[in-house]
Amino acid sequence: MNHSNYTNSNSFYVYNGGNDNQDNFKNLSHHLETDTYYNISLVFNGAEKKIDIYVDGNFVGSLSDPAWSKIGKSTLGHVEIGANRYTSVYTEQKLDEFRVWNRALTPWEVQAHMDVDYATDTDGLIGHWDFDEGQGGVAYDLTSNANHITLYNGTDWTLDTPQQTALPEFFSPVAPTGLPYHVVVADLEINNTTVNLGTEVALFDGELCVGAAIYDNTAPGTFIGEYYYSPGTENAPPFGDLIFTRQDSLIYYPNSLSFDLDSYGIPLITSENRYGDFQVRWTGPIYVPESGEYDFWVNHHEGIRFYIDGTILINKWYNVSESSYATVTLAQGFHSVELHFYINDGDGYAYLQWRKDGQGSYKYVLPVDPTPSVSVTAWEGNTDPYLQGFTVGNSITAKVRSQV
Repeated sequence: MNHSNYTNSNSFYVYNGGNDNQDNFKNLSHHLETDTYYNISLVFNGAEKKIDIYVDGNFVGSLSDPAWSKIGKSTLGHVEIGANRYTSVYTEQKLDEFRVWNRALTPWEVQAHMDVDYATDTDGLIGHWDFDEGQGGVAYDLTSNANHITLYNGTDWTLDTPQQTALPEFFSPVAPTGLPYHVVVADLEINNTTVNLGTEVALFDGELCVGAAIYDNTAPGTFIGEYYYSPGTENAPPFGDLIFTRQDSLIYYPNSLSFDLDSYGIPLITSENRYGDFQVRWTGPIYVPESGEYDFWVNHHEGIRFYIDGTILINKWYNVSESSYATVTLAQGFHSVELHFYINDGDGYAYLQWRKDGQGSYKYVLPVDPTPSVSVTAWEGNTDPYLQGFTVGNSITAKVRSQV
């Protein structure tokens, strides 16, 4: 990062030949104490033509240049660490570890990889030297690329090692048991850094790990059900007065009594022991795990209207008892579902199910919550009183398990 043309202290100096392999120098002022170990990370982004600099996992600034859409190739045919013999620049420093990745690490990965000891190849790690040999003239690359470093005169070994930082904190895998301790955390940040989707996260009550799960945006959600009432209407009724709104985990109502409406203000027709003269509008997101054709099946009495992403696929807004089907091509990702339903006469019912490419049996359509979250249940290490709730005075904390 240094060059003979730049000798001011308290700055990072970065040279990258870039597209034209010219002298493209940039500097970023940042004060570092002497006789102190730091973890320094440079993350190159060719699309944005910049290099982000982190010190001990914290972002300290970016350097950019119009020519930096790539990293320039060394004209010397080799790479040097701690020196530039071409310009007779030699650093006076202690180096504990050096790693090279063939991809840009995310801010969270920069933090998560700070104190991890890598003994084998990991995703994108193409060079790793831990300088633990302690003697000899070679520092060995621990990856399978075997790009070993030759130590030149003036390079010495030392027993001095950096103090490990307290963060990030990792945990070992833990298995849920299904005990009734359930915690959901949404929009999670650790150390003021947003956690990436797909990261395994553990939640802690003080020192106790209460569970671990994958942080994602496909957690179980609910359909929003708007319930309307219009007594005395018959075939193809309009929506009546909105009586209440509730969250329904799925659309599975085998008879009118299963709607349980009288506690919400829609009366039971006691002479027939059923509910009638009401309408429902269900809306909610679903997640399609794989692109393809999906078959939707609605079993209903009475009428329905069924929409995907605002497009009506089934329109049977009249008195009828039957199974209705629709096939639609959906891309992987989130899609909106809307189902209208009404009951006038008889014991009404409604089911919503789906399957992919006409294969296998139909399954109930389960809504998802697209808000990034982690949901955990208790694991086998937990005992009372922890299953009753978080200990008074303890904050909910989170740790991540390294994915490499």
